[in-house]
Amino acid sequence: MKIAVLLPIYRSARWQFVDSLAKMLVFSSRLSINFRGVAGPPEIEVFTASGALIAYSRNYLADQALKWGADGLLWLDDDHVFPADALARLLRHDKPIMAANYVRRQEGGAPTAEKNGEPVWTTKEKAEAGACEEVHLVGMGVCFMVADALRKIEAPYFGGDYEDVYLCNKLRAAGVPLYIDHALSWASSHIGEHGFGFQSR
Repeated sequence: MKIAVLLPIYRSARWQFVDSLAKMLVFSSRLSINFRGVAGPPEIEVFTASGALIAYSRNYLADQALKWGADGLLWLDDDHVFPADALARLLRHDKPIMAANYVRRQEGGAPTAEKNGEPVWTTKEKAEAGACEEVHLVGMGVCFMVADALRKIEAPYFGGDYEDVYLCNKLRAAGVPLYIDHALSWASSHIGEHGFGFQSR
């Protein structure tokens, strides 16, 4: 399975993110993934784009991944912290789109995941239960998607002031469901002056 790890970099990556990324890449290189009847370690390629226009960076990275022939795309934003087995957790669910929910970088901030216009909260109870929940919107900070999901919609994949909302709406209109992993969400955080996680609420 060919997995493109996509890194849209704004200014510079946080050291906590670099640490998480390095540990995840080492862990993921040892995985055995059964994809379309063939088991083996994933072929991972990292793509980066730097710039202030996040929608442009994401569209560029998506194009590069598809040109490379990726089977799956793993989006990782440079202001996130996640466990070494993040990719393994996302793949385990075998969903077209699986992401970590995370809070916005403000005290008491709302989560990025929404359903029917309402915020979807990750709680300790949901995390301990290993809950996986379908949502209508989710951020791209830690998000895996199969390449075929992007092929169901037309480029540009990202646009507007909220590029992740733009993508989610296009995917849902094409019949592609989106899910979040609450356990992974609980184990991850959005870096500000300190880590913003659900457990800090």
